[in-house]
Amino acid sequence: MSVVEDPVLTVARLLRQYTNQAVLKDNGSFAKVPVTAQIFDRKFLQENDAQITVALEQSTDQKLELAGRLRRRSVLIRTTIWAVDKPAPDADAGQVMRDKLVVKINTIIRERRNLPNEAPYNFLGIGWPEGDPHKAYQAGTASELAPGAAGWTELSASEYAKVWRSEDDGYSKSHNVNDEYALMLFRFKMDARSDVLKKLVFSFDGYGTVPGGKGVTVKI
Repeated sequence: MSVVEDPVLTVARLLRQYTNQAVLKDNGSFAKVPVTAQIFDRKFLQENDAQITVALEQSTDQKLELAGRLRRRSVLIRTTIWAVDKPAPDADAGQVMRDKLVVKINTIIRERRNLPNEAPYNFLGIGWPEGDPHKAYQAGTASELAPGAAGWTELSASEYAKVWRSEDDGYSKSHNVNDEYALMLFRFKMDARSDVLKKLVFSFDGYGTVPGGKGVTVKI
């Protein structure tokens, strides 16, 4: 029997991946909008621009045959947006933020409704975060560093912005010591359950050059 993930968690993950990557405030910065499967939390709203909660509203189970071996489960999921007016000069009005999120959520559901279980993980919108989100590091050494080694240096906020998209002004790590290499480490924190995760697809856009040639070695 295959394991099926809770649909509330699937929808929450879907919204989480896309909402924080493309909701711009009026000042041009990205809005911080946590998406949770729990109830409204005032602390979240104090620390962020808004909050989205996802909850199971209704669930029905229907027999498709008399013996009940084939069944259809239908669920109704409610998504709620919480936003208030804030005194901070760079904050959008609560109604403005709510309207932006309504448009964004409707777009996400419309575009991803057939593949809600697929979620992209990248650095778009991430600056220099505290806590335990995605991380990016750089180093220059003569041998490969372990992921937990002390020789890695985390990217700065401006450097993080250069790995957001595939464009000409991308991040470049240079190292000019003989017999040493420029290294980068990208760590992604995934919230998918290991017992329902089926496939990981890794994509890298970049290149490397040295006086005697060119090339990049990628390890996962």
